[in-house]
Amino acid sequence: MDSDASIDIETFATLAALRGLTIENDDMLRRLYHGYCSLQGLLAQLPTEPDPAVDPALLFLGDRTELNG
Repeated sequence: MDSDASIDIETFATLAALRGLTIENDDMLRRLYHGYCSLQGLLAQLPTEPDPAVDPALLFLGDRTELNG
């Protein structure tokens, strides 16, 4: 689906199954995979060392995930 993705859809399905997520519908699997690929692109744009003084819209989550709103 996305040639720039770090993993292919089969690997994505395998990892999901290993984490207890069973996806029996192929359309749902493709949608989740597409969302995963889109999220990876967005996460790659986040700064590695965010500065709230420069970007006050940056949101920090407990696991060091950062979202820019």
